[in-house]
Amino acid sequence: MTTERQPISVEQTELTRRSLLSTFGVIGIAAVLGGDAGARPQESPIGKYNLVVGLGDSYTAGLGASTPENGYVQLVRSALDAKDCRIYAKNGSTARDMLTRTGNAPNQIDLLPAEADLVLMTIGGNATNLNLRTFGAACIAAGCGYDTLTFKNAFHEYDSDRHYEDLEASYRAVLKKAEGADVGVPGYSKLLVPYKLPPRVERFLVGVGIPRLTVLGYDNDAAVADLVEMSNTASQEIIRRIDDPRLVYIPPPNHVDIITTRLLHQPDNFHVDLSADSENAGHPTDAGYRAMARAVFKGVTDMYNRPNRRKGLLPHGMGMGR
Repeated sequence: MTTERQPISVEQTELTRRSLLSTFGVIGIAAVLGGDAGARPQESPIGKYNLVVGLGDSYTAGLGASTPENGYVQLVRSALDAKDCRIYAKNGSTARDMLTRTGNAPNQIDLLPAEADLVLMTIGGNATNLNLRTFGAACIAAGCGYDTLTFKNAFHEYDSDRHYEDLEASYRAVLKKAEGADVGVPGYSKLLVPYKLPPRVERFLVGVGIPRLTVLGYDNDAAVADLVEMSNTASQEIIRRIDDPRLVYIPPPNHVDIITTRLLHQPDNFHVDLSADSENAGHPTDAGYRAMARAVFKGVTDMYNRPNRRKGLLPHGMGMGR
């Protein structure tokens, strides 16, 4: 998907400014000026990037956002005042998929423009095929947790040599293709269901041994959190191994609101509606993507100001030193 800036009205411009202020106002000030009043102010990255590219999986693709403009990459692009933004990330992509051509179709590395000067990519979360809708139904029928075969396979895959090798190959391919780009790798956040169950339903679930509703259905919170942590750990270890100052891990917010299958409360009973939002289940809401965007904007600011950032190079089309 390619997104180019279109002419907008004065009214739209004002709405955009208000939206960006609400999203980035506090964190933008903290990121640019620094949290410590005695610290040296950071240089703002606003206006310093021309082409922002999104690669990887459905989080970077913005799946679940109400509009494409509400995905985290587009929000960051707007905050940076970048001239162009192109998103080639795809739902369900793995690190290996980014490098693999299907027939004559180009892969994401093929599509990555060499002139990109900022690449944002979430990748690794699909190392195992954890089908949310199917697994949610299995949870309702038989319970969930560390002892299920699905989770055991997931833990094994996230810790496998193949997963680490694929991640490293994808990072190195991006660095090689876009030789002048900064590459930010946002981590995955812990997931938060952004609504509270009715008290009577909550008491019933606790009474039958199912404490709370989660992203996959019921009480899998600890196992899901561990999978998220394993994915982030793999990314950080590979980035340290590559040791390129252009490649930086961006810590995620503590949690993001996500879309989930919904337990619908009715006057005399309740049922689980596995069809509600099932296509987007497990992906951020607009509020979740705003939280990601704030974290990524701060990460890009830190990345732009890192001490070992290469000096003397010019951003594409710009007259300012990097």
